[in-house]
Amino acid sequence: MSNSEIINDSVCRGDTEIGLNVINWPDLFNRMDGDEAYIKDTLREWVADYSNVMTNLNIAVKSQNIEDVFILSHKIKGSSAIFGADALSRTASKLETAGIEKKVDDFESFFYEVRVQFEILKSFVSQPDWVETAKRQCNSDESYILT
Repeated sequence: MSNSEIINDSVCRGDTEIGLNVINWPDLFNRMDGDEAYIKDTLREWVADYSNVMTNLNIAVKSQNIEDVFILSHKIKGSSAIFGADALSRTASKLETAGIEKKVDDFESFFYEVRVQFEILKSFVSQPDWVETAKRQCNSDESYILT
């Protein structure tokens, strides 16, 4: 299944947080001292680096490696929170908790949610005007429209 198909399938099923802002712009802007160029570069690098983390998390989930599921989901939770990707952080927290509680039966469904939120973020920041969109969203009820 392609990334777009994953996102669209999840949206159709209603099991993702579409409609919420993808990036909490005010928090991110303040955290990065208002340096938009730095935000763009750093977030682009983070998405590229974390594509590998997502691959490793997928492997950990499939092999039911509790320790790696916990470590990798904790890493995603914290770093996505730093970048204002609140929905991704919340879904990674669910998977992290499943790892702590050794609820391996929950790994697949929570990983699916994390993957969807990651792909939404990745799609969002790949748009040339994503910063302007994030700014507008924080001042309105505008939602990110998947393309």
